[in-house]
Amino acid sequence: INTVRIYNPVTQSRDHDPDGIFMRRWVPELARVPATLVHEPWRMGSVDQAAAGYRLGIDYPLPIVDHLAAARLARERIYGVRRDPAFRQQADAIQARHGSRASGVPRRGERRTARRADRNQPVLDL
Repeated sequence: INTVRIYNPVTQSRDHDPDGIFMRRWVPELARVPATLVHEPWRMGSVDQAAAGYRLGIDYPLPIVDHLAAARLARERIYGVRRDPAFRQQADAIQARHGSRASGVPRRGERRTARRADRNQPVLDL
């Protein structure tokens, strides 16, 4: 019932370790990889590899998973399940049982009502 979030590991790495300090400390094979490529060392060309004394597939493994293709497939599968009417029924049941009624989010089929500051009296139907 919540928003689907599939994080991109390269983007997360760049956002949280832009200079690759953490990565270089804990993955010494990346110590000499240029900062522009430390988050995606598999993109290094032969000239960059030679300059860093680094051989892709030997000193550091090739990617095991294409994270973009994996994320695309995961989204397709997740949204495929979410389109099923049985999913919607289950999500509605979970929201009805566990959702916050104070959130102001109307239940399916209900209209949202604006409330006064004391939150007890409706002002008008929207």
